[in-house]
Amino acid sequence: MEIDHLVIIMGFGEFAVFWLLHVLLFPKIHRRHIITWFLYIYVTTFIIGTGILTSILNLIHAPTISNHLALLTITIILVGSIFSLLCIIYIIGIFGVIESSVRMKLLTLVAEKSTRGLTQAELAKTYNKVVDLTSRLNRLISSGDVQLINGKYYLRKRLSLSLLLIQLSQLITWIYAGRKQ
Repeated sequence: MEIDHLVIIMGFGEFAVFWLLHVLLFPKIHRRHIITWFLYIYVTTFIIGTGILTSILNLIHAPTISNHLALLTITIILVGSIFSLLCIIYIIGIFGVIESSVRMKLLTLVAEKSTRGLTQAELAKTYNKVVDLTSRLNRLISSGDVQLINGKYYLRKRLSLSLLLIQLSQLITWIYAGRKQ
């Protein structure tokens, strides 16, 4: 097996394990701990993948110690890069969108009643601006991003996926649009 193929297979393989662990564990995890568990799963998968990669390279290549160490280091960096990029794309581009998308919520409501259909009035009962605002605020409170004190909502200063996405969006806007004048 060539190193190129090994790097690609291991990068995607580590991501597949990450995704499987996410699917199996996340229904049991409280919303407040999602970011922490993403990190736990990422680190665990990376460590296990690195161990497997090291074993495979020891079986395939047995060059001198210095060459082997350099090959192992470069391979781990490349596999880790592919794995990390796939995780970032999944967390921000797929998981984040599915969790918060209005369109996905509407599609889910319609799909649940697909045999008999839903009128706009029925959708408005289930999904209106007040219910949406209340559910979104409750979700932000339960995740720890926002706190309610004396009837007012305040942003909590902590690292979270929501805030990370906002900061990433602001960074991209700043890069492409330039600084605000």
